[in-house]
Amino acid sequence: CQGCGSCATVCPSGAMSYAYPKPADAISRSRELLNEKAINTLLLHTEDDEPVALSYKSDWLEPMLVEEVSAFGLDYWLSMLASGFHRIVLLCKPDKSDPNYQALIAQTHVLSELLQGLGIEQNVVSCVTPDELEQHMAADFNAGPLAALKPASFVTHNDKRQTIRMAMDALSVQLKPVRPIQPLTTGAPFGKITIDTKACTLCMSCVSICPAKALLDGQDTPALRMIEANCLQCGLCETACPESAISLKSQYTFDSISARSIQTLHEEEPFHCIKCHKAFATMGIIESMFAKLEGHWMFKDETAKRRLKMCEDCRVKDIFEHSRDGIDVHKNEPE
Repeated sequence: CQGCGSCATVCPSGAMSYAYPKPADAISRSRELLNEKAINTLLLHTEDDEPVALSYKSDWLEPMLVEEVSAFGLDYWLSMLASGFHRIVLLCKPDKSDPNYQALIAQTHVLSELLQGLGIEQNVVSCVTPDELEQHMAADFNAGPLAALKPASFVTHNDKRQTIRMAMDALSVQLKPVRPIQPLTTGAPFGKITIDTKACTLCMSCVSICPAKALLDGQDTPALRMIEANCLQCGLCETACPESAISLKSQYTFDSISARSIQTLHEEEPFHCIKCHKAFATMGIIESMFAKLEGHWMFKDETAKRRLKMCEDCRVKDIFEHSRDGIDVHKNEPE
């Protein structure tokens, strides 16, 4: 590990974070600059680029020395924009083979799409080389939508997704969203899943594998539910689904109440055991079993098929009621 911090920048959940400075400390330090001066542009740079960065220091631009530019991502950028900065410039050397540079570019694309949903078309966070800095600084950012905002302050608690959501909430209060839901490019760390209800059997494989608790079961009811704000778009649920019933949909819902609410994606009536009437499956699972076992040599007679509609206890009892020796699974097995 070289301490570049790009892993923390691209991590969608905040499970990885920069140890020093912590995200909350970096945000607080940057906010103090706004309290001291009427600046609107923040220039992040490393020690190697310090001479160039300091040469641009002015009443409206503040260079800030950081260990690694790639350690700062969406949570930091959005917090700074909500706090009163109009523009953030990342002084770096573009190298398409450098994963740190690739991480920054990918995150600026996500930011750009989020801000487009608020009517901001300018690239307010840019990766710029020392040679491009003078030309980039000539662009006027004082007439954009961010210039009219009142600075907002909020406590982040070093929670990446909460910080992003709070910053977006602060921005959307003053900049009314263009649309309720902003579409995002596939791979963005926000979104939901869509369910093919005809294929889904509510087996709950997706719920068991979801690392962010975005997917929930129905507890006493056969149902699949979701909290969109928790979804990382990691794709584990899509991969785990045995019926290929799940598709990812990258998007950002501006209404935080709606995004944090529990939504029912699919729900079925429980299937009751034909003997004891205990609910043990869903109609979808029973139909799927019958379809997959159609023509199987062990389920050619009606007695065997009927057992598929029984719970696990009644199924065993029924087997021994018909034969004290149980079932010889190899008796009629085709050679």
